[in-house]
Amino acid sequence: DTVVRAPFNGAVTRKFVSEGEYANMMPPTQLVTVEEVEPIDLRVQVPSTDQSRVRIGDPLKVRFPAMGVEIEAKVTRVVPSIDPRTRTFPVIAEIANPGMKLRPGMFAEVRFGRE
Repeated sequence: DTVVRAPFNGAVTRKFVSEGEYANMMPPTQLVTVEEVEPIDLRVQVPSTDQSRVRIGDPLKVRFPAMGVEIEAKVTRVVPSIDPRTRTFPVIAEIANPGMKLRPGMFAEVRFGRE
């Protein structure tokens, strides 16, 4: 009886209910998982010892072995908190994805441009 729309370009990557199936409001029922596909966020876990070396705008060389493609990107966000379990922090780069060739969850090899 309703339509659900995402506020971004995305793809349904997992479906939890089928058409006609009952979904509760309380507790809420998860219907689907929608992941953004344009642009794609590349998340790299960086050791805390390198925290002072990574800045927004730093160049990255990103290789996708499954596709045999290497592209250049730039760091768009640096998360300031460090995960106490892994002693790493996330660095994020947004990568354009024309033609939707890159997929959420793909493996990438990343080199920081200054290395």
